[in-house]
Amino acid sequence: STVAHTYTNGGGFNVRLVVIDSTKATCAREAKNFVQVGATSGAGVCLVNPNFTFILDGKTVSFTNASTGANKQYWDFGDGTFSSEANPTHTYTKDGGYNVKLNTGDSTVAGCFKNFMSFVTVGSSGTIGSICSVNPSFTSFVEGKTAKFQSTSTGSNKTGWDFGDGTYGKGD
Repeated sequence: STVAHTYTNGGGFNVRLVVIDSTKATCAREAKNFVQVGATSGAGVCLVNPNFTFILDGKTVSFTNASTGANKQYWDFGDGTFSSEANPTHTYTKDGGYNVKLNTGDSTVAGCFKNFMSFVTVGSSGTIGSICSVNPSFTSFVEGKTAKFQSTSTGSNKTGWDFGDGTYGKGD
């Protein structure tokens, strides 16, 4: 689903997408992203837009940093391990679900760090996959103070948005 939201004021906002598979009890996951709206180019403006994609192969996950405006990154794989590689491959030791967080930044702008989080389910675990196999993710496009968000999640049939400014929206 795609939603558009116009912010009253320019600035940075932490946006959260919650995805649900309503056919399964307690099956909800979330992804978070930071968006900057109403920004202009120039010195001192943080224009980092963090994002990543991933490909699963059993317990091994290949991550691709799809961020823009960033020149450094730090990954938290949700299992107590970390990486500063641009596009790491990580092998989990246990089947299950993990909140993976990518912290990105622009070292030329003071205080310019933003993060993106997504839930990743790995392994062949029938219990984890059959209970809840939703994988939340979304992309954003900003023009002025209006942001368009598109859910690229899989396994869900309902979505809810927290735009980070005290307002909320629904998807399919």
